Amino acid sequence: METPIELSIVVPAYNADAFLDRLFTSFLTMAGDVTRCELIVVNDGSTDATPALINQWMARGQMPLRLVNTPGLGPGQAREAGALHAQAPWVALVDADEYFSPGWLRAALDFVDAPGNAVGCEGVVEICDRNTISLFTHQTQSLTPGRYLTANLILKRDRVRFYKGYGRRFYFREDSDLAFQLLADGETIAHSPNLLLYHPPLPAVWWQPIRLALRYQYDALLAYRFPRRYWVDVDVHLRIPHLRLLLLLLCSLLQITGLVLLVKHIAMGTPPWLPLGLLAVSPLLSLVPVLLYVPPQQIRLAQLPPAWLVHQVVPLLTLGSWVYGFWQHRGEPRYCPHP
Repeated sequence: METPIELSIVVPAYNADAFLDRLFTSFLTMAGDVTRCELIVVNDGSTDATPALINQWMARGQMPLRLVNTPGLGPGQAREAGALHAQAPWVALVDADEYFSPGWLRAALDFVDAPGNAVGCEGVVEICDRNTISLFTHQTQSLTPGRYLTANLILKRDRVRFYKGYGRRFYFREDSDLAFQLLADGETIAHSPNLLLYHPPLPAVWWQPIRLALRYQYDALLAYRFPRRYWVDVDVHLRIPHLRLLLLLLCSLLQITGLVLLVKHIAMGTPPWLPLGLLAVSPLLSLVPVLLYVPPQQIRLAQLPPAWLVHQVVPLLTLGSWVYGFWQHRGEPRYCPHP
């Protein structure tokens, strides 16, 4: 008698050939009954060797691996497509550039066996490969409950429904939206510290902070749909919601003040030391959240000038994108909970 599939692990993959070997290898080394789960990788319009690599692993027959192809839907809709192909009543959402801890599967099956009243369970995402962190990498980490990252989230299969208003290119906040839908419907989401995945930093490129700044237009969509939760529960650090956004706002005010004073001093023919000082110091506020993750020994002097220049732009881009989002998504109705 075959063991029934109780957990489907869905992994959206776009140009992920550099990461999948590590993900698959970690799957094979997990403790727990692998016959109770399946691994579904959704190739979301990749242009690299991602589909060929998945087919190679499928041909080896070492794990219950399946391939689903989608035409570049974006990660949220790709996850939803994977859930539609799932055989199990529970779906685990995992990113392609992560890898499993040895105890992840056992913790996942423990939850599936006894979920209580919970509609899902969020796990822990821990940064790995810290020796590759720099001023231009981006790190994903979730150590405490309440972030609901789809990088490590188990849900009932029929509740994997992403709102389609979030972008394909600058995808952001679609995971918060999904969690807020469930919470608004009166559901509960459990948390398991043993449900642990490792996430490496994204490759270091100078334009990465700029790309991340442009994503903030989708904050507005989340704010319109879930106003109370957006202003109270999003990006809470040191018990302050939107702490990073507040730092960037302060940085932008310093920059604007510096520019106004610079024009005034030039017009009056007086030394512009104060405005130049404001313009020189303001990027440091934008860099504060970045420096929290970068080990001091990995800060390279050669990176400081380009980082300073990029973070002259990041605050204004972030705030501009945020304000533009409120205009672009104006009229978006609040989410209506399902009875």
